[in-house]
Amino acid sequence: MNKRFFTYLIISVFSLSTFAKELDGANLACVHKALNAKLIDGCYEKAEDKISFLKSELSEIENTDISEEARLISETLLKIEIESVKTAEEMRLLKESENGKKSKKKVNQEELNPDAKTVIFDCYEKYVAYAEKHEDLSSYFYFHFNETKYATLPYLKKGEQMKAMTSMPDDYKKLEELNPNLAETLNMYGGVLYFMPAAFGGSKKLAEEKIKKAVEVSACDYEKANALVLYAQLLLEKKENDEALKLMDQALALSPENLSIKKMYDANNAGYTIFKMDEYEKSLEKK
Repeated sequence: MNKRFFTYLIISVFSLSTFAKELDGANLACVHKALNAKLIDGCYEKAEDKISFLKSELSEIENTDISEEARLISETLLKIEIESVKTAEEMRLLKESENGKKSKKKVNQEELNPDAKTVIFDCYEKYVAYAEKHEDLSSYFYFHFNETKYATLPYLKKGEQMKAMTSMPDDYKKLEELNPNLAETLNMYGGVLYFMPAAFGGSKKLAEEKIKKAVEVSACDYEKANALVLYAQLLLEKKENDEALKLMDQALALSPENLSIKKMYDANNAGYTIFKMDEYEKSLEKK
């Protein structure tokens, strides 16, 4: 494997720049279009329909007059989303073949979708190459560069995975410093802080602050829906059910046909958070 894939294990992505010149106009609109596509694909039940929709969105972006930076962000996030849909479908089929029982064999992601590794590493390579040649890149660029880096983790050795995972709080902190009002950063940073042990920098209180702010500064439906759903789960964990369900109403209003949000909405109303979806599904089987 090309040594460049492991550059992030030694050099921080963010050493490439300390300033983010933000996207605007058609460039920002295109990135938002790609992000919103990830929300819309959740409205399709069949994997082939999701993929067809995402490919049509990708084709439109490929023919849109935008900057190289906006094109890279938009195209790579859609390409990775397509592979994510394929992998999820293979996992569904595997579970279905086992009659809903948990597999005794550890599932290898490469076995589920062999093409995903090639696509993800190719996207990561493109980010590395672009960042090496350009300055004054946007916070959206650095955020998705970072997410593409994390998408490579399932294919790395355990030691390399652990090293990258323990750096997550610092990575998102640096991203927040680049742009304190980027909802995607705040949402992911909040999620990491919530689940990370305090000894490694985690903080449930700070997590809630970040995610609440993400709701407030969201710039597109995808960002808003994600932040609303996650914030609702944190409130449900604190037994603030009425306020949490109001947030879920808002999330569902943004994408009324989104199957994932609908399922979560039903689970929340039944008293289960996203962190207890296995228990919720078992409760449905008993009915």
